[in-house]
Formats: sequence, C-alpha cells, structure tokens
Amino acid sequence: FFTWTITGTRQIWRVSGPLRFPSQMTGGEDPTSLADITPDGKQLVVSRDRKGEEYPGLYLLDPKGGALQEISHKPKVQTQYLFTTDDSKYIYFRANDKKPDSYALYRFEIATKKIEPVFEQEGIWAIADHVGTDKLLLVKEVGSNMEEYFEYDVPGKKLTPLFGQGERENYQAAYGPNPGEILVLTPKLGEFRRLYAWKEGKLTPVSPDIKHDVSTFSIDQPKSKILYEINDGG
Repeated sequence: FFTWTITGTRQIWRVSGPLRFPSQMTGGEDPTSLADITPDGKQLVVSRDRKGEEYPGLYLLDPKGGALQEISHKPKVQTQYLFTTDDSKYIYFRANDKKPDSYALYRFEIATKKIEPVFEQEGIWAIADHVGTDKLLLVKEVGSNMEEYFEYDVPGKKLTPLFGQGERENYQAAYGPNPGEILVLTPKLGEFRRLYAWKEGKLTPVSPDIKHDVSTFSIDQPKSKILYEINDGG
C-alpha cells in the first residue's frame, strides 16, 4: 500500500505482488494519504483532506477496498494520526478542536468506534512514544524547532516534566532500551546534533563525536537496534 499522485490528486494504491500493476483504492478530488497499517493488518489508517482545505480527517479503510469509515473529521479542525496500539485496539490522534492553536490528544477504539480524550492541556501537544497505553512520552512544541518533553501516567493523570522546560532548545526523543532511559537527539551540548541517552537528567553520548549532524534516528519495536542517519555536508 502506498500514496501516489499519478492521477494529479494524492490517493492510495495497492500492489498485490512483485511486478504486478498497481490498483487504485481511493479516488475523487480529496487528497488522501496512507497514515499507517494496523499491526494486525486488518485496517489501513487513512488521512483525507476535503478539497485540499488543510483540515484533514482520519478514516479506516479495509485492505481489500471499499468505503472509508470515519474516525474523526470535523470542519476547520486538523486531525492528525499519532499511533496504533500493538494489539490493534486503539488509534491515537491529536486535533485542534478545542482551540485553533492548541492540540488535544484522543484515542479511538476500533471495535466500538468510541472516541475518548487522553490529554487536554492547552498547548501544541503530540505523543512522541509510548509504553503500552499507560505511559506516554509527550512533546510540547514551544517554538520553531523548540520542544519540551514530559512523561504522562495515563491512569493516574500525572504529567512529569523531563527535559526542555524553559530551555527553548531543539529535541527529538523516544523511549530507549533500558528502564528510565530516553534516546534524545539534540544540538544542546555541542556544535552539531548528536544522539544521547537521557536518564535522571544526564545525557550520555550514543553516536560518535563527529563533525556532522545526526539528522534523524529510530529504534525498533523490541528496543534492540538503533538506526540513525548522518548529514555529511548535505
């Protein structure tokens, strides 16, 4: 499954095998893109923007095709996909339905089609990573390339500041392989962006000390391998 603009409008296509011709799954004048595939493979999570108004909504689509099933799509509201839980039970998303300049966090239960709020504090919030559904790594955008990170205990509704508060610094973060450890990409401690492991307020280098930026990183689902890219002079 992939997003393609060959028809002039962004739509979702499917290839059913090697060297097969792609078949179109969505159509019309509304730009549509693939946000994710649920872990059980039973649903595609789809983002669709009516007539390119830049107020996208979220939908489900059967991998075999058919009509889109709405998750959430409100007028003049930007609804953005965050993640699907490992058991394919919940889809998490954010939306600025409370205030245009503030994003609340929600989850949609696929079986019941019920939406419930997860976090509604004012600000531009997103979920950077998660451990199950009880512990969320939240990021709050406070400026251009400036972020603050928090850990949110969902059952206890407790928000704990981690790093970035009041710093006006650029951070990109995800949970690391060890308890209490967070992988952090930041230029804070040097001239270039470097990957660190954060624990109890201390940053320990992960990537080597080189004269180039680490541009991005990811960690696999078992938390056993870290991949990162280096921007070597562009």
